[in-house]
Amino acid sequence: MDFCLRFCVAAVCYGLCRGNSPERVQELVPSILYRKLLYLIPRLVPATRVGPEPAGQALGPMGAERGERVPLWENITDPCASWRSSASVLWTHPDFQALRTLPG
Repeated sequence: MDFCLRFCVAAVCYGLCRGNSPERVQELVPSILYRKLLYLIPRLVPATRVGPEPAGQALGPMGAERGERVPLWENITDPCASWRSSASVLWTHPDFQALRTLPG
């Protein structure tokens, strides 16, 4: 299960990093994939249940201490980061939250 979740988080992060518009993100990431993550992340990572933090801040080891936003791709490719910390960073990213408004 850990591998599947990490893979899905990485796939959505890749789409968000590569896509420069909501339409492009929809082409790169299937809607079923990000819809599942929008459903699963709050249930599997309790820290995300309170909702996303204000823009410019992120959960995780680097962002929580300094109040800065952790880059998506840096967190995903960090071998020391768990899928939970990667999912938390993805959850707080404004582009990921904007996926809620896209038609599925």
